[in-house]
Amino acid sequence: MGDLVRGALQSIPKHQYESAYSLGLNRSQTYFSIVIPQTIRRLLPLSINLVTRMIKTTPLIVMIEVVEATKVARQIIDANRVASPNAAFGLFFVIFVLYFAVCWPISLLASHLEKKWSN
Repeated sequence: MGDLVRGALQSIPKHQYESAYSLGLNRSQTYFSIVIPQTIRRLLPLSINLVTRMIKTTPLIVMIEVVEATKVARQIIDANRVASPNAAFGLFFVIFVLYFAVCWPISLLASHLEKKWSN
């Protein structure tokens, strides 16, 4: 996250600082009025991407939930192989829906905030 903030701060053009100083703003006024709002707008998509990536790749989730979910799905598939040979599609679809249900609202929130702050 620190690299994202650093990159967003460095992406603010120098003429923004120069314009603020030429208007008579001091350093703290420049940061609070000009630099930080622009940085937040640039940081939002990057941070949402980081959050969704963390949800998908957190070792605890990978080690416990994904392995457990796929293990239970595999056990159900093996137990019902003769009765319903296409059960794998449904079970893995349910696992997909669970991850989608976690990540989609975060992406919607990011989209809403980007539209709100892009004006």
